[in-house]
Amino acid sequence: MKQFLIALSSLTILVLTGNNNINHINNSLKNNVNNTTSLFNNKYGYLNDNDIITNQSTTDHKFYSYDTSALKDYTFANARDVFLVDNTSNLVYNPDVTIPSDQKLNIENTKQEMNSHKKITTIKNTDNEYSKSEYNKTYFDGDNNDWQYVQLGSLPNHISISNQTGGNKVEYNDSLNETLGLYYIAKATKNNQIDETIADKLGTYFMSQTSIKDSFNKDLTNKIINLISSNNNIYNFIYNLPIKITDKNNSINYIFDNNNNLIEIYYNTWTNTNIDKNDIN
Repeated sequence: MKQFLIALSSLTILVLTGNNNINHINNSLKNNVNNTTSLFNNKYGYLNDNDIITNQSTTDHKFYSYDTSALKDYTFANARDVFLVDNTSNLVYNPDVTIPSDQKLNIENTKQEMNSHKKITTIKNTDNEYSKSEYNKTYFDGDNNDWQYVQLGSLPNHISISNQTGGNKVEYNDSLNETLGLYYIAKATKNNQIDETIADKLGTYFMSQTSIKDSFNKDLTNKIINLISSNNNIYNFIYNLPIKITDKNNSINYIFDNNNNLIEIYYNTWTNTNIDKNDIN
């Protein structure tokens, strides 16, 4: 078993082998994770425009978050890119950014302040079996207990949006599944086949047909579509995933902070033999 973690701080790939890290993403699915690929908000501006940079430690599997808003008053170029969070959760300097000599002391003091106010979030250890897509606000413990977890998939519901306005412009519009439905709506927006207003309406309708229709935070529907269509890093991440529209053992998972900023997006392949039993007719 291998785990592939894309570390945005250096845009390198860390390959881990063995079973020591396979269960930290979703503890409710013990021993069912085949492969996990993650894209973190490890560098300011890479996934969103907020001031929190975050990474999940490979040592204790907790999320460590640091607020970079104290850097707003600095005027030198690339000031917002000074800090990164490495794979062991430490706040480090970006080697690609040169700090002016007259700013080094202030920046170092800022680093110490950020370290003293860091937030730590953990995923709760639950024993619930995988069943359907999931939206959960009680998935996390710690300083960031308002974070939201969204799991889309892995049910091939064959949701049709073909009769909705603009729906026929969306690829696989008559047979979308929960994993990729919002992606294909966003793809049509990105390719200028539908506008954002139509995409938002299609996304809302699509989510109303899914297994999490009664619990999903509707604000996140538009957020996910807009992120995929406007952020090439996120779009390419999903585009390159080994998921087919007919697959039923995959999910795309999102973690949002309490301001609906994307902290992480990752992909899972499940080996759960009970997925068929939990399908929706």
